[in-house]
Amino acid sequence: MQNSANMWIGGAIKAMRNSIRQRESPDSRFPRIRNAKNAGVLPSKRNILAMAVELQLSEAEALDLLNAAGYTFRNDKKSDVIVRFFLKERLFDRFAIDSALDYFGEEPLFSVL
Repeated sequence: MQNSANMWIGGAIKAMRNSIRQRESPDSRFPRIRNAKNAGVLPSKRNILAMAVELQLSEAEALDLLNAAGYTFRNDKKSDVIVRFFLKERLFDRFAIDSALDYFGEEPLFSVL
């Protein structure tokens, strides 16, 4: 199970990088995630947000990635607002993101504080 998850994540990262490089239309972005969604095998929203930060995606690119997996940013969810702020401001410091999440009583995205 772990091996297939690693293969999926590796393929998803490759698809995201290719998509970012090619700046293709939103309808053709992240096809591997859409296929996984149809198969019922998807990472959690938290893992997708962590990948977006690690890949230093823009806010719009992160939203495309979330949408491809069937998720979105929610304005009523503090953790979404915090992560979205960091993406919008192009601040990719994992410790700063986790510290902000912890400060507002949310679970850290990358570590245990």
